[in-house]
Amino acid sequence: MKHSASLKNAVEIARIITIGQRKLGMTAVKDLSLFAMLPLLTLKENVSDINTLDPRINEILLFGSVARGEGEVGDIDLMVFDGGFYSNFFLSRGEDEKKDAYGCLRGNLELLLTGWFDLNADDPDVVTALKHPVDLHVLPISILTSRAKRGEVGRMHKDPKFFQHAFAHVLRYDERTNAFVRIDIADLEKKYKRDLSDLRS
Repeated sequence: MKHSASLKNAVEIARIITIGQRKLGMTAVKDLSLFAMLPLLTLKENVSDINTLDPRINEILLFGSVARGEGEVGDIDLMVFDGGFYSNFFLSRGEDEKKDAYGCLRGNLELLLTGWFDLNADDPDVVTALKHPVDLHVLPISILTSRAKRGEVGRMHKDPKFFQHAFAHVLRYDERTNAFVRIDIADLEKKYKRDLSDLRS
């Protein structure tokens, strides 16, 4: 697959994810899909972190061969970061099946679009998004603020230096311009650490 086609498809996927999470945030609880109900169904009485109920996606990052600008690309590597609404399920799925959580990557995009966002599998946008192989990592935003969390999730990957390699070349989806732009991961780490300190003060 040519780099230009892969990048175009990655932008389209990011756009659909952004629209889907926004739509989900405006959906009444009674109209939520089964998957979107999961965070509510698994809540414990002592859960204090309201972020786990927030369907907002904080960041969409593109990494791997497309982000590096390679001419020929095998697949599209994306990371979606949230406060736990999606990532708690996606990470536990691999643990429950007693296998590498990253072994489920190829099915994650379809599950997110048709399960959580309740989009029709025959929708032309969904068909286009799923046309090319996509490895979608659905991760908690705490990976950007906690090295311990990054290490914990990283250990689930067969590559022990997964995040180090992934973050070496990374692009961030900018919803305003509908494009992926170069970002230094250190800038994102600072941003979310600052956001957390603002919340605590």
